[in-house]
Amino acid sequence: MPGILEQLGVEWRLVLAQVSTFLIFLWLLKRFVFGKFLGLLEERKKRIKKGLELTLRMEQEVKRLSERQEQALEQIGKEGEKIIVRAKQDAELRTKTLLSQARQKAEKEFERAKADIVREKESAIKEVKEEIADLTVSATERVLSRAITQKDKKRFRKEALEALSREI
Repeated sequence: MPGILEQLGVEWRLVLAQVSTFLIFLWLLKRFVFGKFLGLLEERKKRIKKGLELTLRMEQEVKRLSERQEQALEQIGKEGEKIIVRAKQDAELRTKTLLSQARQKAEKEFERAKADIVREKESAIKEVKEEIADLTVSATERVLSRAITQKDKKRFRKEALEALSREI
């Protein structure tokens, strides 16, 4: 073999020196550089793994919180619907109560107005009767052409009122 290397112009001592230098350099790299570099790579690998685990946990937490939020929103929606239904029922009850009170008040006003009308009617009838009685007494005085005493006036008036009462 030494013949082939010499023909190619390669010196085996130089090759051996280069190989030994390379091996020493490789050993130095492994001992000082690769160890630290591999340690850094291992540490980075652990941090990445931790980050991925943390990301996975956070995704699970986000999913869990999202589900809780959906449940809470659903619950709030149901409660809101219940509140709306209760408010409608309360409004209907309040409306019925107010209508009932308004009807009762209107009926009372109607009855009071009816009573006022009856009173006014009776008062008007009484006034008309008295006016008729006075006119009757005046007409009787004129017909008789003499003055009627106070006693006669009362008697005629009483008789006229009684006659009107019977007719009405």
